[in-house]
Amino acid sequence: MKHCDYGKSSEKYLNAKEVLNKIEMEGCKRFLDAGCGNGFISIEVAKKLGKNGEVYAVDIHEPSIKKVREKIKNLNIKVKAILADITKKIPIEENSVDIYFMANVLHGIVANEKTDELMKEINRVLKPKGKLIIVDFRVDKPAGPPENLKISEEKCVEILNSYGFKIENIDKLGKYHYIVTARKLQREGKT
Repeated sequence: MKHCDYGKSSEKYLNAKEVLNKIEMEGCKRFLDAGCGNGFISIEVAKKLGKNGEVYAVDIHEPSIKKVREKIKNLNIKVKAILADITKKIPIEENSVDIYFMANVLHGIVANEKTDELMKEINRVLKPKGKLIIVDFRVDKPAGPPENLKISEEKCVEILNSYGFKIENIDKLGKYHYIVTARKLQREGKT
């Protein structure tokens, strides 16, 4: 592994409510928060979706998943905390997720040369016409990983297009981030 940033939370850089204001969630029943960290986004999504929605909070770092489970214990929300590597087959059905979300994860996947594995798994679990939402650190801002590890919006778009996603929106998010919303096309991307 070239890059290891699991175990860190994006909460000090991102406001969950501000993130959700940038995401069109109409019709969303299943939301996957990949690399969820302490679950601060997952919890806000679950509150927004209510009893009719389900959130999968997935992370490779066991202490992070334990934190999520502890946080949700006394909340009346549907969050399923899953310990799994998002570049491998995760225990979620094919074509079952409406929105696949990643915050501050893509740069590490690319640095570790696991992009193909990740994108195949995203294509497996995401419904046809489902949304893929990527939030990552902007190259022109000082926060986040070293500059040589950051992924520009243009590079993110190039990756998503090469795996059969149609870009719907690119925007700035807070002081340090961008957000890219893409839609899975009916056909599969690279297989």
